[in-house]
Amino acid sequence: MPAVALGAALARSSSTATPAVPFWLQIVTIVLAPVLALAGVAFGAGLSRSGEEMQWLRNSRLQAYNSFLLACNSYDIAAGRLTESRRLGDRGTQSASREDALRAMRDVITYRESVLLLGSPGVQASCKVTVTAINAVNERVGMLISGTNDVTGRSDIDKMLREAVTSFREAVTSFREAVTSELIPRRPRLWPSGKKQE
Repeated sequence: MPAVALGAALARSSSTATPAVPFWLQIVTIVLAPVLALAGVAFGAGLSRSGEEMQWLRNSRLQAYNSFLLACNSYDIAAGRLTESRRLGDRGTQSASREDALRAMRDVITYRESVLLLGSPGVQASCKVTVTAINAVNERVGMLISGTNDVTGRSDIDKMLREAVTSFREAVTSFREAVTSELIPRRPRLWPSGKKQE
Protein backbone atom coordinates (compact mmCIF):
# COMPACT_ATOMS: atom_id res chain seq x y z
CA MET A 1 0.00 0.00 0.00
CA PRO A 2 2.68 2.54 0.72
CA ALA A 3 4.17 1.92 -2.77
CA VAL A 4 0.81 2.72 -4.38
CA ALA A 5 0.48 5.88 -2.33
CA LEU A 6 4.00 6.91 -3.30
CA GLY A 7 3.23 6.33 -7.03
CA ALA A 8 0.06 8.40 -6.79
CA ALA A 9 1.93 11.20 -5.05
CA LEU A 10 4.63 11.18 -7.76
CA ALA A 11 2.03 11.25 -10.51
CA ARG A 12 0.30 14.21 -8.88
CA SER A 13 3.53 16.13 -8.42
CA SER A 14 4.69 15.53 -12.03
CA SER A 15 1.37 16.69 -13.48
CA THR A 16 1.39 19.84 -11.40
CA ALA A 17 5.10 20.51 -12.12
CA THR A 18 4.67 20.99 -15.90
CA PRO A 19 3.15 24.39 -16.64
CA ALA A 20 0.38 24.59 -19.18
CA VAL A 21 1.14 26.33 -22.55
CA PRO A 22 -0.78 29.58 -22.81
CA PHE A 23 -3.68 29.55 -25.23
CA TRP A 24 -2.37 32.49 -27.31
CA LEU A 25 0.95 30.68 -27.86
CA GLN A 26 -0.88 27.61 -29.11
CA ILE A 27 -2.85 29.77 -31.61
CA VAL A 28 0.29 31.56 -32.80
CA THR A 29 2.06 28.22 -33.27
CA ILE A 30 -0.86 26.78 -35.22
CA VAL A 31 -1.04 29.84 -37.50
CA LEU A 32 2.71 30.45 -37.82
CA ALA A 33 3.83 26.87 -38.57
CA PRO A 34 2.15 26.62 -42.02
CA VAL A 35 3.24 30.16 -42.93
CA LEU A 36 6.87 29.36 -42.08
CA ALA A 37 6.66 26.07 -43.98
CA LEU A 38 5.35 27.85 -47.10
CA ALA A 39 8.02 30.53 -46.76
CA GLY A 40 10.68 27.82 -46.54
CA VAL A 41 9.36 26.11 -49.67
CA ALA A 42 9.28 29.43 -51.56
CA PHE A 43 12.82 30.29 -50.43
CA GLY A 44 14.10 26.86 -51.48
CA ALA A 45 12.41 27.16 -54.88
CA GLY A 46 13.97 30.60 -55.35
CA LEU A 47 17.42 29.25 -54.53
CA SER A 48 16.92 26.35 -56.91
CA ARG A 49 15.74 28.62 -59.74
CA SER A 50 18.66 30.98 -59.12
CA GLY A 51 21.08 28.07 -59.27
CA GLU A 52 19.53 26.80 -62.50
CA GLU A 53 19.73 30.27 -64.07
CA MET A 54 23.40 30.59 -63.11
CA GLN A 55 24.13 27.15 -64.58
CA TRP A 56 22.28 28.06 -67.80
CA LEU A 57 24.26 31.30 -68.10
CA ARG A 58 27.55 29.50 -67.51
CA ASN A 59 26.74 26.82 -70.12
CA SER A 60 25.57 29.43 -72.65
CA ARG A 61 28.73 31.49 -72.13
CA LEU A 62 30.92 28.42 -72.51
CA GLN A 63 29.20 27.52 -75.78
CA ALA A 64 29.46 31.08 -77.16
CA TYR A 65 33.13 31.41 -76.17
CA ASN A 66 33.98 28.02 -77.65
CA SER A 67 32.23 28.82 -80.94
CA PHE A 68 34.00 32.17 -81.16
CA LEU A 69 37.41 30.58 -80.54
CA LEU A 70 36.77 27.86 -83.11
CA ALA A 71 35.81 30.51 -85.69
CA CYS A 72 38.98 32.48 -84.86
CA ASN A 73 41.10 29.34 -85.30
CA SER A 74 39.38 28.57 -88.62
CA TYR A 75 40.09 32.11 -89.78
CA ASP A 76 43.73 31.84 -88.73
CA ILE A 77 44.15 28.61 -90.72
CA ALA A 78 42.31 29.94 -93.78
CA ALA A 79 44.25 33.23 -93.78
CA GLY A 80 47.52 31.29 -93.50
CA ARG A 81 46.57 29.10 -96.46
CA LEU A 82 45.51 32.16 -98.43
CA THR A 83 48.78 34.01 -97.92
CA GLU A 84 50.77 30.85 -98.67
CA SER A 85 48.85 30.20 -101.90
CA ARG A 86 49.33 33.86 -102.84
CA ARG A 87 53.06 33.56 -102.22
CA LEU A 88 53.23 30.41 -104.36
CA GLY A 89 51.03 31.92 -107.08
CA ASP A 90 48.54 29.01 -106.96
CA ARG A 91 45.29 30.59 -108.18
CA GLY A 92 43.08 27.50 -107.55
CA THR A 93 44.13 27.12 -103.92
CA GLN A 94 44.00 30.88 -103.47
CA SER A 95 40.34 31.04 -104.51
CA ALA A 96 39.31 28.16 -102.21
CA SER A 97 41.33 29.61 -99.31
CA ARG A 98 39.74 33.00 -99.82
CA GLU A 99 36.27 31.44 -99.61
CA ASP A 100 37.29 29.61 -96.41
CA ALA A 101 38.64 32.84 -94.92
CA LEU A 102 35.42 34.73 -95.76
CA ARG A 103 33.28 31.94 -94.28
CA ALA A 104 35.38 31.93 -91.11
CA MET A 105 35.16 35.73 -90.93
CA ARG A 106 31.34 35.54 -91.12
CA ASP A 107 31.38 32.96 -88.32
CA VAL A 108 33.60 35.20 -86.20
CA ILE A 109 31.17 38.11 -86.62
CA THR A 110 28.16 35.87 -85.86
CA TYR A 111 29.66 34.38 -82.71
CA ARG A 112 30.97 37.76 -81.61
CA GLU A 113 27.35 38.83 -81.12
CA SER A 114 26.74 35.90 -78.74
CA VAL A 115 29.88 36.75 -76.78
CA LEU A 116 28.90 40.42 -76.54
CA LEU A 117 25.40 39.45 -75.44
CA LEU A 118 26.36 36.88 -72.78
CA GLY A 119 29.95 37.65 -71.81
CA SER A 120 31.30 39.45 -68.81
CA PRO A 121 32.78 42.94 -69.39
CA GLY A 122 36.36 41.63 -69.48
CA VAL A 123 35.54 38.96 -72.04
CA GLN A 124 33.52 41.44 -74.13
CA ALA A 125 36.46 43.87 -74.27
CA SER A 126 38.84 41.09 -75.24
CA CYS A 127 36.42 39.91 -77.93
CA LYS A 128 36.29 43.40 -79.46
CA VAL A 129 40.10 43.57 -79.54
CA THR A 130 40.22 40.16 -81.25
CA VAL A 131 37.72 41.19 -83.94
CA THR A 132 39.66 44.43 -84.55
CA ALA A 133 42.83 42.36 -84.98
CA ILE A 134 41.05 40.05 -87.44
CA ASN A 135 39.91 43.06 -89.44
CA ALA A 136 43.51 44.26 -89.61
CA VAL A 137 44.63 40.86 -90.91
CA ASN A 138 41.78 40.87 -93.41
CA GLU A 139 42.77 44.31 -94.64
CA ARG A 140 46.41 43.25 -95.12
CA VAL A 141 45.35 40.06 -96.92
CA GLY A 142 43.15 42.17 -99.20
CA MET A 143 46.08 44.46 -99.96
CA LEU A 144 48.22 41.44 -100.73
CA ILE A 145 45.57 39.91 -103.01
CA SER A 146 44.91 43.15 -104.86
CA GLY A 147 48.63 42.99 -105.37
CA THR A 148 51.33 45.31 -106.38
CA ASN A 149 54.04 44.75 -108.91
CA ASP A 150 56.53 46.70 -106.87
CA VAL A 151 58.73 44.22 -105.00
CA THR A 152 59.46 46.62 -102.14
CA GLY A 153 55.73 47.38 -101.84
CA ARG A 154 54.95 43.68 -101.63
CA SER A 155 57.61 43.11 -98.97
CA ASP A 156 56.14 45.98 -96.92
CA ILE A 157 52.66 44.44 -97.20
CA ASP A 158 54.09 41.03 -96.23
CA LYS A 159 55.73 42.58 -93.18
CA MET A 160 52.51 44.37 -92.18
CA LEU A 161 50.61 41.12 -92.64
CA ARG A 162 52.99 39.19 -90.39
CA GLU A 163 52.66 41.90 -87.72
CA ALA A 164 48.86 41.85 -88.03
CA VAL A 165 48.78 38.04 -87.74
CA THR A 166 51.00 38.21 -84.64
CA SER A 167 48.67 40.82 -83.08
CA PHE A 168 45.66 38.67 -83.95
CA ARG A 169 47.16 35.58 -82.29
CA GLU A 170 48.04 37.61 -79.18
CA ALA A 171 44.44 38.92 -79.07
CA VAL A 172 43.09 35.36 -79.29
CA THR A 173 45.41 34.33 -76.44
CA SER A 174 44.15 37.29 -74.36
CA PHE A 175 40.56 36.30 -75.09
CA ARG A 176 41.29 32.73 -73.99
CA GLU A 177 42.86 34.01 -70.74
CA ALA A 178 39.85 36.28 -70.06
CA VAL A 179 37.50 33.33 -70.57
CA THR A 180 39.57 31.10 -68.31
CA SER A 181 39.67 33.66 -65.52
CA GLU A 182 35.89 34.10 -65.77
CA LEU A 183 34.85 30.45 -65.92
CA ILE A 184 37.31 28.85 -63.50
CA PRO A 185 36.24 29.56 -59.93
CA ARG A 186 38.77 31.37 -57.81
CA ARG A 187 39.92 29.69 -54.64
CA PRO A 188 39.69 31.84 -51.53
CA ARG A 189 42.97 32.71 -49.91
CA LEU A 190 43.53 31.15 -46.55
CA TRP A 191 45.76 33.97 -45.38
CA PRO A 192 46.63 37.39 -46.77
CA SER A 193 49.33 37.52 -49.42
CA GLY A 194 52.72 38.55 -48.16
CA LYS A 195 52.25 36.73 -44.85
CA LYS A 196 53.34 33.20 -44.42
CA GLN A 197 51.35 30.64 -42.56
CA GLU A 198 52.85 29.97 -39.17
